[in-house]
Amino acid sequence: MNLSMQMTMRRTLSILFSAAILMISCQKGAVGPQGAQGAQGPAGPQGPSGAANEKTYQFTAQSSDWFATSGSPGTWNYTAEIPALTQGIIDTGGVYVYWTQSDIQTLMPFTISGVDYMYITGFPAPGLPAALQVQVTMAGAYATVSPSNVVPINFKVIIDP
Repeated sequence: MNLSMQMTMRRTLSILFSAAILMISCQKGAVGPQGAQGAQGPAGPQGPSGAANEKTYQFTAQSSDWFATSGSPGTWNYTAEIPALTQGIIDTGGVYVYWTQSDIQTLMPFTISGVDYMYITGFPAPGLPAALQVQVTMAGAYATVSPSNVVPINFKVIIDP
């Protein structure tokens, strides 16, 4: 091997050896304290408008308001007229019905303790305003309960066109 080649080889090995030593001996030190809070940035652009067209209705079905469904023992109905309900909303919008009690709201339909709560939207007859029909079906031991024994039930309806 000639002298020039030996010197190049030594330099290369020295650089590799030094790099290996540096990499092995590096350690992360303790993390310093967090810096000060930066300045508040500018306000963002105005967001899209919310549910401005949404309408909310609340009603209470008294025990005397319920009527039995003929041929379906234990099934009771309550009908409420909802002025904002249109065929367009029934077809493509949103109708959300909640059974409410104190601070609890439960989205219908649901079943609890053998009692089914559901609703139907539509037009009862040509020329009549749109209505929401709440239907309660009681099964098992509850099937013989009459509407006169039912406590008032509160409902909340949200119409989202």
